[in-house]
Amino acid sequence: DEREGVSDPNNHGIKRTRLQRLERWFDEAWLAHEMDMVLALLLSVGLLILSIVSHHQRKSAPSSALSGGLNPRADLSVYKSQMAASVLFVTGSVFSILICWRRKVTSRRDSYVGRRRIVLSFLNKLNKWEEAEGEGTERPHVYSYDQAAKEEAVQISGTALTDVYSVYRLSNDAASVWGQWHKIPSLLLVNGDFISLQVGDIAPANCALVPIVDSKGAKVDATTLWSLHLTAGERFTGTAVTFSTLPAGRCTLKPENSQELLELCNRTNIFVVTETPLVDALAQGHGTQKSPQICRKVHAFRRALQILSIFTLILTFILIFVRPTSSDLSLLLPLPLLASLATLPVCTPVYVFFLEVFGTARILTTAHPFSSRTSSTGILDNQESTATNARSLFWRYTLNAVFSRLFKNENTRHVRSILTRCIVCLCSCGRRRKDRKSVLDDMDDLIRIPPASTYLLEKLGVITALTLVDDELACEPYSTPQQLLIPSGNGLKLLDLCPNFGDEDMELDSVDERGDDESRSKRRPKSFSDSSHDSDSDDDDDESDEGEIYQHVSAPKRTLQALRRRYKKTATVLSGKKNFSRSGRIDKYGALLEENEVIFEDPLWWQYLPSLKCIGLACALMEYENAADSTRNVAGNKEEKTAQSLDPQGSKSQRSDPVQSATSSLVDHICHRHEQSQLMSLANCIGFSTSENSLGKMGDLSPFSPIKHLHFVATRLLHSRLSLDRHAIGLEESRSWGLLDVDATSIIIQDHRSKAYQLLTVGDARVIADCCTDAWQGENSTISPLSAADRRTVLETSKNWALSDLDVAAFSYTPVPNTMEERISGARRIKDKNTVEASEARSYLVDNRTLNEVGISGSSSKNWVGDWSLVKNQIFLGLLGSAVIPSREIEPILEACTDAGVRFVYFSPRNMRRTKELASQMGIDVSWNCAISLRPLDGQADPHRMTSTYADWDVNAKLPHGVEDVKKHLEEVDNVPLLVSLFTDATKNNTAEMLDVFQTYHDTVLTIGLSHLSQNECIFSTADMAIGVDILCEDFDPDSESSSGRDKNVEMATSDGILSRKYSRASVLPDETLFVSSIVAHSCILNLRGTATISHIPDIIASGRAALDASSVAGLYAITGYVSYGFMVLFCPFSVTTSIPFVPALGSLLFLQFLLPSLGLSLAASNADTQSMDRVPPKNDESIVFARGEGARLFQHTCIRALIPAIAAHFVHLIGFGSLMLIFERRFLFAGDCGTLSGDLNWRHVARCDAVRQYSGPVKDWAGSLMLAELALCLVVLSSSFLSRTELIKGKNPWRANPLWGWGFLASLLLILFYLIATLDNGVWGALPWYFYVVAIIMPSLGVMTSELVKRSDQKQEYRAEKLRRLQFETRLGMWSPKESRFLHDDNSSP
Repeated sequence: DEREGVSDPNNHGIKRTRLQRLERWFDEAWLAHEMDMVLALLLSVGLLILSIVSHHQRKSAPSSALSGGLNPRADLSVYKSQMAASVLFVTGSVFSILICWRRKVTSRRDSYVGRRRIVLSFLNKLNKWEEAEGEGTERPHVYSYDQAAKEEAVQISGTALTDVYSVYRLSNDAASVWGQWHKIPSLLLVNGDFISLQVGDIAPANCALVPIVDSKGAKVDATTLWSLHLTAGERFTGTAVTFSTLPAGRCTLKPENSQELLELCNRTNIFVVTETPLVDALAQGHGTQKSPQICRKVHAFRRALQILSIFTLILTFILIFVRPTSSDLSLLLPLPLLASLATLPVCTPVYVFFLEVFGTARILTTAHPFSSRTSSTGILDNQESTATNARSLFWRYTLNAVFSRLFKNENTRHVRSILTRCIVCLCSCGRRRKDRKSVLDDMDDLIRIPPASTYLLEKLGVITALTLVDDELACEPYSTPQQLLIPSGNGLKLLDLCPNFGDEDMELDSVDERGDDESRSKRRPKSFSDSSHDSDSDDDDDESDEGEIYQHVSAPKRTLQALRRRYKKTATVLSGKKNFSRSGRIDKYGALLEENEVIFEDPLWWQYLPSLKCIGLACALMEYENAADSTRNVAGNKEEKTAQSLDPQGSKSQRSDPVQSATSSLVDHICHRHEQSQLMSLANCIGFSTSENSLGKMGDLSPFSPIKHLHFVATRLLHSRLSLDRHAIGLEESRSWGLLDVDATSIIIQDHRSKAYQLLTVGDARVIADCCTDAWQGENSTISPLSAADRRTVLETSKNWALSDLDVAAFSYTPVPNTMEERISGARRIKDKNTVEASEARSYLVDNRTLNEVGISGSSSKNWVGDWSLVKNQIFLGLLGSAVIPSREIEPILEACTDAGVRFVYFSPRNMRRTKELASQMGIDVSWNCAISLRPLDGQADPHRMTSTYADWDVNAKLPHGVEDVKKHLEEVDNVPLLVSLFTDATKNNTAEMLDVFQTYHDTVLTIGLSHLSQNECIFSTADMAIGVDILCEDFDPDSESSSGRDKNVEMATSDGILSRKYSRASVLPDETLFVSSIVAHSCILNLRGTATISHIPDIIASGRAALDASSVAGLYAITGYVSYGFMVLFCPFSVTTSIPFVPALGSLLFLQFLLPSLGLSLAASNADTQSMDRVPPKNDESIVFARGEGARLFQHTCIRALIPAIAAHFVHLIGFGSLMLIFERRFLFAGDCGTLSGDLNWRHVARCDAVRQYSGPVKDWAGSLMLAELALCLVVLSSSFLSRTELIKGKNPWRANPLWGWGFLASLLLILFYLIATLDNGVWGALPWYFYVVAIIMPSLGVMTSELVKRSDQKQEYRAEKLRRLQFETRLGMWSPKESRFLHDDNSSP
């Protein structure tokens, strides 16, 4: 501004600078200290003193006032009403000051207050557990052996990558001798807990390494191990990984080889927690937030109203004493005070406070079905949702928001409970008692009120960027088979698979069908040279001249669009069936497989059925046995607990050495196989079924009995996994993190029909290829040697698919030779894990050869000894590539955000190559200049970038690497990084830094992330707004959670109704997971329950926009009403009548503090505009209060709207005063030489009569009441124009748009009528001429017409500004650089 002023020859810049300095001084010295509220209190006290003096003088001298006094001559009731109004004005001012003071005190540390409330709520639940202990309820983490067989240990889903750690807990009972490993969120860890960490894990708290026990029972050197300490947040890197304990070459391990297996599991070790992490989490502060633009606008209006109040106060005083007036000052001196009080914050702070409370309650009412505890997994029951009284929810949230904003502690809980019951009873009138009782039972089931510092109402409606920071929310919890490579007579054959959406709506458009036919050959390229690519897909690797390489290629765009249309049609139906947990324990083979159902795209796939049968059998047996093994483990654990409880002396050695017990249990814990539902999906696609049929209870698997499992672990592959970059880990690999990652698994089965033994293998292609010598060509029933070229093709294809983030599984089989059948015939079949020794049922084949020792076709046969002899010379069957597909909720969110002008940004922790395919399926543009890696290059080449034979996609795009390069690019080049929707190689720290960059460039950011992930707390605190998603609730049975609180017969149910007898207190309880999510998401506005609920985020944003628009319009209406009243009082000295109009103080109070605020609050319930979610919100530039011309336009339109009611009130006063004087005070007029008793007088002559100047009779009071009533009537009718700021009311039904306003409108009319009845005599109505009523009725309509004309002009300006914002939002060329934007802001003030 100063530079601009210097260059301005007319010194306009200097004047503007001085004005800004004056405004800054006024804000800092006056408004910052709430001096406007103090001034309102002083003027109210002054009005009270004036009323008391007037009443005293009028009462002491009824006929005439004392000389030098106020000379009051009006009726005594006038001064009584003035005193009553003054007292209420003072009360309103004091109440507003108290409300503002309490809200400031409460919100000063609202982050601390919010966490304190969460902790107190959880402690109350602990107290309930303690109180119920005598009734049979157990405490958390205390085992009861007589209940062990009846309880199920809840193993919540997640890994150390998602802040869920494996924890070993012993019983607190002195007689107990056992413990168990559980999955526990990091914030529930306490000092002394045993946790398991592997190389690459981040320590959840300060911990120390514990010496483990090797297979021979001897401890390793404790001196070295205990010296290793990890601090919270430090990554466990491990020592130099050497496998000295393993023999060279091929060897076999049994489950009792604990140390060797733990070492193979990415060097897993046991640590003891030395510091409770919850202490640090509670001590973390909350980040600073930028004030939203609406707050700056409110502040600007506050400043303008303050200036207007001072102006009207001074001007009215001057005019009263300059103009010849009556000697009765008791009716004149209140005018300046009333004119100033109209625009001073007397009740305005309370009005704004309730606008914020109503808007917050409205948003929370919308989010209640998705975020309350009854929506445990986000599955909504339409009937239950319909039965819930929305009005009751709204008023309950309003009540809770009021208490949350004004009180820090929970001492008001009893008062809130009483008021809540009253609200429920009032809102449930006419409902059945049973339904009313169900609502009362859920009184505590409300969403936590967000802190005031989150600016829920002010920011939710104007968010410009929506960021997703966790893969678990972006992807489905399963992989879908995509491509299957099998041997055939003509070489390797690639079969594509696609999702199956049922028989209905399966016909594609003719264009799509032709597109499918033309693209089938393109979707099966044999080499990179023959493959077709989109112009934006450059993620190829170098060509291989040897053999054919099969890469993963996305479906053609037109086909994808057709599939998405069918996908959306079934998404709603399938979302209601999403009842399974992420660990797949609930209806695993029902809902999950139904969602993951696939079919072959090639209609002639059945020709390869001989090859596919064996693959399908291997898939079905592997996955079915995996699920059965999990069930046996649960049963085995229960029986083990019971056995140990009956024989505690038999395990004293384990009790004396808990490390040994923890080590042995940890081996069983890590050796569970990760579930792969894609295998069962492929088996079902081929035709296998596990449902009971004529073959047996296991369906098509009934003729086969599994005998033995063989698990392959290749140390050379383990070396590569240990050195693998964190950002290069695939999604499926991250889901199995923490488990022993076997490279392949073989299962030996016996066919009851032929009594023959077969060995089926599923695993890594590198291991399978090493064991295979032949290939099965089922098309012509031929077994041919697996050539070196085919072997290289399989390995290269597997590598390329893995780089594209596909989960790759190879298949092979071999008949067990007769010489080997005798060896395994004595092994008992696996029907129950407890009936078979682990050594007989499971073996681990470790390949400890170096890369130099591994040949293309394997090494000499002398190494194939023991169990290794069973797996040699296998026959290759095929190669499966399964992709993790985006969550069905993502694409609708992205489309809704695009329409609403909200930029969707996805932060992926994986590198570009692994992320691009998933982002493309999500609908994110991944073409040129559309992705940025947050990994800094540091002057070195990035090995994880996407390269091809003819282009370097990442480098040639000239996009920055790392946050610092992004900042430099924004300052020096353009704003392309702000337009990118995909950021890869993201960590929690650089994600928070990028959110800060977005905010620096005026974006209002809404972040969505996991609410139990403690590392997300920094992201939630940095973002303008955040929404947490609790996925841990999906691991609890929603039926038992929702019903346990209803059933009084459940012995261990608490009053909260979420504890169930089936949950073991040894693992984790629903209340504990809720506590963790609440602590991490304490700075979030909402904590949604389940992944399915994120599909409702556009509805929540729409509710936020509707609430903000309605609150803004309600605020503008109140300002218009206050300014109109101020104009009316200001115009009194300018009146054409010789007598200055009288303004009733009590009527003014009713208008200013009751009628106008109540009707304005009803406008806050207005529905959203039809185009609300199609508009691009403005940026939050703190240097801008109003857009170009917006501020002047708003002030002008407010004044125009306020002038018509003020003028109409004076016009009515002029007619009414003259007409009533002619009827009731004709003798006074005659005495004052205004005419004769029988003369032809009219109201115009009366208005200009000098004698009327000294009149203080009842007519003056009546005329003032009529004037005030006309002003109220005009503003009540004018409120219909404020139901929408931009949409015209023409052709709309206001009552249907806002029923609450309709009732408020009728109530306001009745209030005006009752006021006139109370203040006017009976003969006044008949004394008024007919044209008085005509004018009184026409003027409100004229005010509405004027407001609509103003709105039409405003609509044009808003439409133009919206078009420009839409243009800026949709550009991808970087044409709006930061420098250009600043230039536009300085010179033109962008709209």
